[in-house]
Amino acid sequence: MSKRSTLLLALLGVAMSACNAPSPTLPHETGAPIAIAPDLTCERIADHTWVIVHEKPWPENMLLCEMPDQSLILCDTPYTARATRDLLEWLDATFGKRRMTVINNHFHADCLGGNAVLIQHCARVIGNEMTVALLAERGERARQDTIDAMARAGMPTNDIEHDDWRPPSETFPPQQGMTLHFGAETIEIRWPGQAHTPDNIVTWFPKRRIAFAGCMALAGSRVGYSADADFAHWPESIRRVQALDAQIVIPGHGRRFDPGVLDHTLDVLAARDQ
Repeated sequence: MSKRSTLLLALLGVAMSACNAPSPTLPHETGAPIAIAPDLTCERIADHTWVIVHEKPWPENMLLCEMPDQSLILCDTPYTARATRDLLEWLDATFGKRRMTVINNHFHADCLGGNAVLIQHCARVIGNEMTVALLAERGERARQDTIDAMARAGMPTNDIEHDDWRPPSETFPPQQGMTLHFGAETIEIRWPGQAHTPDNIVTWFPKRRIAFAGCMALAGSRVGYSADADFAHWPESIRRVQALDAQIVIPGHGRRFDPGVLDHTLDVLAARDQ
């Protein structure tokens, strides 16, 4: 066989391998999560709207939205820098290079653990001023609480121990909130009051009728981690989120995305007080 024929066969083999290799994809059906990277899944919940879940150490929800101006919004980050790099690799392969805005719900790792990687990636990372202050004041205590809980569960803690928990790069006064414009669509970032943490916010997509409530909304039967919770004001804050009249509400954890998750949260809080 000639060198030319050998070269052509080799190139053909490479091309066929590329065709057979799995390509990045998006789930097209609601309620059908797909794996997009180790410990990361993606589930479609509405047009141009997906829930990303980082499965470890405990499943946590992020909201990904493709906006009319072709930019991407990500509400919260994976826990770790490693998972955030995996997510960015998938996003780039799936959507191509896009401008990205990231919104941190509060100061815990399941909201901003990936900030350092995202800022390095030139993402616009937004949070409120209280988040910056609380990360400085309580961040290392929250880190140690996470490490201790993971160790009790027999999970490796190296990433959480050594990751750089960076504050958001752009902030706003919580009482004022923030409005963002993306072509024909506007989103509102609001502080409904203290709940799971003093700084927790809700990101509201009026056109989509979607509210990303994060960890102040409880999908499970227990409150969970509450070292920074304000139980006296939590129900009132939830009622402010209910006033938005969202059709879809995303909690910080758990696969329940209907607005009834807010009534359920009030029930869980009431049961705790009995």
